[in-house]
Amino acid sequence: CSTADTNDENTYKVGICNYVDDASLNQIVDNIKNRLGEIGEEKNIEFKISYDNCNADANLMNQIISNFIADGVDIMVGVATPVAMAMQAATEDNGIPVVFAAVSDPVSTGIVESLEAPGSNVTGTSDYLDTAAVINLMFAAKPDTAKVGLLYDIGQDSSATPIAAAKADLDA
Repeated sequence: CSTADTNDENTYKVGICNYVDDASLNQIVDNIKNRLGEIGEEKNIEFKISYDNCNADANLMNQIISNFIADGVDIMVGVATPVAMAMQAATEDNGIPVVFAAVSDPVSTGIVESLEAPGSNVTGTSDYLDTAAVINLMFAAKPDTAKVGLLYDIGQDSSATPIAAAKADLDA
């Protein structure tokens, strides 16, 4: 991380943006903040955290990210796929590191080149759904299952890969 925009070489600015107010996403944010606090104590450094929630509003999300850049953050954390994608696009030229969380399929959405070698300035964690394991468990519990309904958000690009995998597993 660069500390060019901070007064103290032991201080890092972190911008965290959450996509929506959701229990699981909020828990991720809380865990990140807590872990940064622990790391700060261990390493005798300070993390100045700017946190915001865009409430699924793309215009607000872009404004939050622009504010992070204007404030000279050393690193950005995007929680959920839309935020990670917007942070990636906003940092292509300035190289600010981006860490994502709660991104189901970072490869198919183009956030990273691969899980093994993300490329560029972006990395993070995926909450990829192993549909084969779920389907195997379903058939183990009820082998005579004849019909299966798949519920997903058609508006989320990250739904496409697990649904396609689930359909392929069910066809097989």
